[in-house]
Amino acid sequence: MRFEDATELLALDDDFTTSELARAFRRAALLHHPDRHCGDPHATERFLEIQRAYALLAHHASDAKQPLKPITTPIRVRCVTMGKDLVGSVAIDARRVRRNTWIPLVLWAARTCPWCTGDGEIVVGKSFFGRDVHAPCPHCEGLGVQAVERRIRVRTPSLRSGTALRLRGGGITETPREGEARVGDVVLHLR
Repeated sequence: MRFEDATELLALDDDFTTSELARAFRRAALLHHPDRHCGDPHATERFLEIQRAYALLAHHASDAKQPLKPITTPIRVRCVTMGKDLVGSVAIDARRVRRNTWIPLVLWAARTCPWCTGDGEIVVGKSFFGRDVHAPCPHCEGLGVQAVERRIRVRTPSLRSGTALRLRGGGITETPREGEARVGDVVLHLR
């Protein structure tokens, strides 16, 4: 059961207190108790669902009493390169993070080497017979892929589960051979 489903089931706001939680649980338990609905075969399931929601929210309320510590070590995020954009997924519990602070992230991805186009070797000249002479690509060391690492910071009010956060200009710069350098974006899916 998700946090949002539990608060909706007990009709609570996201910033509830323990006394509000206890009142909401008592009200829902009295309303949906199986003894009050003798002929309903789903009454026991609804009552158990209310108990699960209460247990989840009570655990959250006990966690909320602990002081929140700022996140100082960067969270590593594996990304996928889609064109010039870096697309990744971040699992951050927004309820456990202080408001109006910055969270450091390290985005890591692999992309096809733009100089050798993924072959791992480049043409360095012609042989006596007119054939191309190949050498390992010095930019990717013959692997055909390059590691891309970006260090960014995300402000906490923008953290909501199920949303996508687009950060302009944090992606990959296009190859310098194409003239003007265009920079992609970072797209983070928050869960």
